[in-house]
Amino acid sequence: MSSKTLSLRVLASRFATITFLFTAAQIASAQDNVGEDSTVVYPAGYFAEFNPVTAQDMLDRIPGVGSATGGSGRGFGGSRQGGGNGGRGLGSGSGSQIIINGKRTAGKNNQTSGQMARITAEQVDYIEIIRGTSGELDVRGSSQVVNVVLFEELSSNSLSFEANMDRYLDHDTQPGGSLAYSGQTGGLDYVLSAVAEPRYDHRVSKESSILGDFSLNDEVREERIREQTSYDLSVNLGYEISLKSSARFNALYSQNDNPTDVLRYTTNLRVSPSTTAIEREEIPGERDNWEIGGDYEYVADSGSRFKILFISNRNDGASTRERFDVFADGSESKDIFSGLSKYYDRAYRARLLYDGLPGGTGYRVRCGARRDNARLEPGSGLA
Repeated sequence: MSSKTLSLRVLASRFATITFLFTAAQIASAQDNVGEDSTVVYPAGYFAEFNPVTAQDMLDRIPGVGSATGGSGRGFGGSRQGGGNGGRGLGSGSGSQIIINGKRTAGKNNQTSGQMARITAEQVDYIEIIRGTSGELDVRGSSQVVNVVLFEELSSNSLSFEANMDRYLDHDTQPGGSLAYSGQTGGLDYVLSAVAEPRYDHRVSKESSILGDFSLNDEVREERIREQTSYDLSVNLGYEISLKSSARFNALYSQNDNPTDVLRYTTNLRVSPSTTAIEREEIPGERDNWEIGGDYEYVADSGSRFKILFISNRNDGASTRERFDVFADGSESKDIFSGLSKYYDRAYRARLLYDGLPGGTGYRVRCGARRDNARLEPGSGLA
C-alpha cells in the first residue's frame, strides 16, 4: 500500500469523525427532553434549515424515525395509499407508530402515516418522540410513538401540489401527480388529497432448460408489459366537539387497474431444425377498494376515557387471464380463462379506560369489545 493511499484514508476517516461529531452536537442542541428523558421534542424551528415542505420531510430529518416510517416516498401519498394492508397506525402494535395530536386514524388502508405527506410543514408546531406508552396515548404495545402536534389555529388554508414524469428503460413515459388541500376552521380540521401514481412495468425474461442427459430441451423468452396507474382519493376530518370530546372521520377510494399483455416464445431445441411456438396473453386486471372509518372519544375529569370506532372497507379484484396460441398463418385459439375475487372487511370496536380505582392505587382498568367481519368471494372459470 502506498503512503499516498494511506494518507487519503486517514484524512477521510478524520473527516467522517468530524462530520459525525458536528451532526451529533447539532441534534443535541435542537432537542428538548421532557420528563425523565422518555420524551424528546423537536420544535418546528429545528427543521427550518432543511426547508421542509411536508410533515414527512420533517420526520425524515429525525434520526431513527425516517427509516422507521418507510422514508418520504414520492408525492403526497407516500409509499402507497390505497392498496396498503395492515392495522391502524404505523407499526400496528410493534415498532414506531405515528399519531396526530395524540390521536390515531381509524383506518386500515387510510393510515396516519399516509397523512404525513399531505400535511404541510407550516402546520406542524412540534414533533414528540415518545419511548414507551402510557394511558394518555391512544396507542398500545409500541416501543416508540411519534406524535405530530399541529398548531391549534391556522390563519389560512394550505394547498400543495406536485407533478412528475417517469421515463422507463423502454423509453416509455408516464405522468403522475398529487394534490393536497388542508386547513382548520374553528374546531374542524381537514385534509383532502388526490394522487395519481404511475406503476408501469416492462419486463423481458429468458430461461433455458436441459434434460437429464444435459442435452438442450427448450428456451423460453417472455415479454410482459403492465400498464398501471394508481388513483387515490382520501378525506380526513377531525372535530373537537368540546374540551372533553372529539370525533374523527376518514374515507378513501383507490383504483388500481393493472392490464397486462404477455408475449411468449418457446423454442424447442430437441429437434433439428428447432421450432418456435408463440403464445399471447391478455390480462385485463381490474382492482379497486374503498374504506370509511371514524371514532368518537370522551374524556372525563378523572382521566377516564371512552372511545368507540368503526372501520369498513372493501377490495374488489377481477383478473381475467386469456391465453392464445398464435399459429403461423396468424390465427389464434384461446387456451385458458380465469376469474375474479372480492374481499369485504368490517370492524366495530368500543373501549373504556377507567381511571378511578378506590384507594388511590394509581392503576387503570381497560375493557373493550370488538366485532370483526371478513369475507372472501373467489371466482374462477376455465375455457
